[in-house]
Amino acid sequence: MASKPFRVGNRTIVNWNNNPLFLSPIIGVATQKGGGEMSSVNDALPIISILTLVFSMLLITEIFRLRKEQRRLNNKITYLRKDIDILKDGKK
Repeated sequence: MASKPFRVGNRTIVNWNNNPLFLSPIIGVATQKGGGEMSSVNDALPIISILTLVFSMLLITEIFRLRKEQRRLNNKITYLRKDIDILKDGKK
């Protein structure tokens, strides 16, 4: 039987058969304190954080690679413009 819920900070606590359940307001899952099972959301958090870290590292390396390619192409453009100017001056 559940007792009347009460709030501690931003969590709601319900005693269910003398086992306190913490109801998280953010994800809406009940977790047991102590030897209870972890919820499936809590199991996925490390995987999600690792995947987020890997994705951000890939994104950062791709940005650096694109910047390097852009610098290389800009240098080629300046050399080609100089060559075109030399050819234009030579024809006059």
